[in-house]
Amino acid sequence: MFLTDSLLFKRNHELFRTHLIAKIKTKIYLKIPQNLSVQIFLALYSKTLQPDPHQSMSKLNGLHVIPPTFVLSLKLSLATVAYLLLTWIVLAVFSPERGASLFYLTTGYALAITLLGGKTYLIAVFAGSLLVNLVFGDPHLSSIIGALGSMGSAWLGYTLLSRANDFDLSLSKLKDTLNIFLLGGAIGCMVSPIAGTSMLFLREIIDSQQFFYTLITWWLGDVLGVILLTPAILLWSNLLTRFDANQTPSVFEGRAIELISLLGITLLICAIIFLDLGRAQLNAPSALWINLIAEPYWLFPLVIWSSLRFHQRIVSLFILIIGGIAILGAYHGLGAFHSEHLSSSLMSYWGFMVILSVTALLLNSFLNEIRQVERKLKTSISELDRLANFDALTGLPNRSLLLDRLDQVLAVCKRKNTAFALLFIDLDGFKYINDQYGHSVGDHVLNTIARRMRNELRGTDTLARMGGDEFVALMQDITKDELEMIAKRLLKAAALPILIDDITLQLSASIGGKLNHPCNSDEYQALLHQVDQTMYKVKTTGKNNYIIE
Repeated sequence: MFLTDSLLFKRNHELFRTHLIAKIKTKIYLKIPQNLSVQIFLALYSKTLQPDPHQSMSKLNGLHVIPPTFVLSLKLSLATVAYLLLTWIVLAVFSPERGASLFYLTTGYALAITLLGGKTYLIAVFAGSLLVNLVFGDPHLSSIIGALGSMGSAWLGYTLLSRANDFDLSLSKLKDTLNIFLLGGAIGCMVSPIAGTSMLFLREIIDSQQFFYTLITWWLGDVLGVILLTPAILLWSNLLTRFDANQTPSVFEGRAIELISLLGITLLICAIIFLDLGRAQLNAPSALWINLIAEPYWLFPLVIWSSLRFHQRIVSLFILIIGGIAILGAYHGLGAFHSEHLSSSLMSYWGFMVILSVTALLLNSFLNEIRQVERKLKTSISELDRLANFDALTGLPNRSLLLDRLDQVLAVCKRKNTAFALLFIDLDGFKYINDQYGHSVGDHVLNTIARRMRNELRGTDTLARMGGDEFVALMQDITKDELEMIAKRLLKAAALPILIDDITLQLSASIGGKLNHPCNSDEYQALLHQVDQTMYKVKTTGKNNYIIE
């Protein structure tokens, strides 16, 4: 029955898919029989709807599960719509004549979704670019060329970054951010400008003299799009992924007031520099305002501030905000990048944004890498300290740490004239268990008994493992009656049965102790020797007992 349900579902899914695609194709082909662009679009999308025979069954115990192919198709559709909207906004606002734009964020978006989702999302890049070209009325051939160019740039950037040495999408290292700028931007963005400029040349929008200038401008716009948008998408998607993994990362990083203050100051200065805020009230001439007030490099201290104090995702957000306000002012004839010639204004804007973005993100990556090294160093130091002072098996203090604490206790007791005590504990019959059942069982026994004995001591007491099956308890501010009571509890804890793989094991312990009051010993080695000898007296008189001197 289980297998039959699966086969029926797959068969119905295949019939539905075939009927749907055939219906769509029939309607579109009847209306646009020569529309090669739509045919390619349908062919690519119909391929994503193919059922995978290796996928898990979509119907299980009466619970209907959404097929993975449907989920993938939905994601691709959403990615295509987002690409379509972003491209349309950029072209409509920043390149109304359909020429090359220096503010082309879509290339950064295309590279980001391909890096996050894999090569499958190249379909969304192609479809989105194709639809945009068709919406703007481009001929079919030039639309296909432009779409292939957009997909080619995303593919080249994705391929180069995927083959880069240990490239991490979280951009946690300096080389990862550099790879985004160089491989994904400078090199990866070469395909789309060639295809796009060729498309404009074929449509006779530009002539041969304008070809090289348009090519360079297009490439510069694509590179800036990668620098501005790709790191931001990767960093913020990493935050969302951590939320999905039931982690609770802080966007404010415990400095919400500082972040809000920095954001407010940045917005105010951006409005002054790029939107001429305050110039009308001060009745200042435009040239004087630009030369004295509207200096874009005033923003560098703020960006460096964000790089020093916050995560890369905050830095990337600040860069996007600054870039958006600056380009808005340039296109409205306001601020530092206003010029009679828009092309020279945009070139100044491009240079400023590249320098600002690269400086901020690389500085932040460098500092983040230093912080990671510091954290690893602290972890290593902590681990070395643990290995040097604690027993690897039981986690108890080892002989070295015990001697250090005993030395400190001796000094305190001499100064305050207080008492302290030592108990030397040796397990009876442990060697037989180790030989009979092996070291793994012996280790389990030692761990169990060590934990039980530690629970019988006070919080201020120290239980250390001297080696093998020997333990020493160090106690301060204690009377002889209290010491005898603790020794009895330790004997009882050591004698409790231990169940391991249906085998019940039981040991006992021999304890030798010494109460130092008044503190009349200067050498802790002599004290340890005394309690060791006392413990051996217990061994010779029958074991499973204690003697306190």
